[in-house]
Amino acid sequence: MGLPVTVYRSTDAGAPQLDGKVGTLLNIIQKALVDGYGSKPGLGWTRIFYDAVTGSVIYRNNTVDGGSGGVVRFSTTDLISVNKMIRIQVAKDASDVNTLIQPLPFLERYVNSSTTSWEIIGTSRGFYLNGMSSSSLNMNYETSAQWLLFLGDIISYWQNDSGEFTMVTGVAVTVDQTINSASYNLGGNSTINAMLYNTDNTDIILNYKVQPTPWQYQNSNSTYNNTQPIENNLTVTLTPAVLANTVPTSLDANGVMNILSKVSPMCRGQIAGLYISPMGCYSQSNRPVDVVFGGVNYTRLLGSYGSLLWVNTVEWY
Repeated sequence: MGLPVTVYRSTDAGAPQLDGKVGTLLNIIQKALVDGYGSKPGLGWTRIFYDAVTGSVIYRNNTVDGGSGGVVRFSTTDLISVNKMIRIQVAKDASDVNTLIQPLPFLERYVNSSTTSWEIIGTSRGFYLNGMSSSSLNMNYETSAQWLLFLGDIISYWQNDSGEFTMVTGVAVTVDQTINSASYNLGGNSTINAMLYNTDNTDIILNYKVQPTPWQYQNSNSTYNNTQPIENNLTVTLTPAVLANTVPTSLDANGVMNILSKVSPMCRGQIAGLYISPMGCYSQSNRPVDVVFGGVNYTRLLGSYGSLLWVNTVEWY
């Protein structure tokens, strides 16, 4: 049995609300990961460091449930004003609220004044963080006011993989990045990317990408991505989102080609809970789109390329 998934949404009874400020977003993350709200418990993460003055906070995933013990840090320069940046950075560990151990590059995104709806889908090992614009309910609508990414452990194919904790985005975050673009969202770009440390706990970082994908045969036009499989009794076969090394013929630290490597392996693992459909679906529908494929519950991701992306809302890992 995998880990149970909980879906938190701003429309839930008793849900904390988002008003375009980083401070309210951090409260939402605390409620979903740790405290819970209403009838929904927290995901089982631990807040290991917190600065009440700056709002900087670090959470660790649940090692009892098989988690890597990886951490994610959220920080900002302004908790109470709208249209301010939140910095998101993952690492293998932390020694205090300002010191990460073996971090990956950070991503800074604006919490916009129109970012007033939100969704967190996750388990005790990983979660999807989704901020949504109030400007439109359409599933294909995208703007810089929206952000969507995955934070946590992938499902590694390699035993004792020490680098499985990561941040998954649209455009690859290969260096520290301050950006206000929807292309960095899952579903906002034709690729899915994750930076991962080598499996052997060394300091080497490589970009892994979901490839190949059906996206190369379609575009963001909602007319072309509005298949409605449930209403038309279509059988939909979903495929896991598998992360592959983007430089397969390069040599690893041991002089072995990556396609044969055990430390920088060609095929690293799956993004937890994420699946790809063979056709774009429900591009003209309003959010959320929750469906059942093959007896399993899924929800569609937002964005022009999100029409192919589905998150299992039952269990992962």
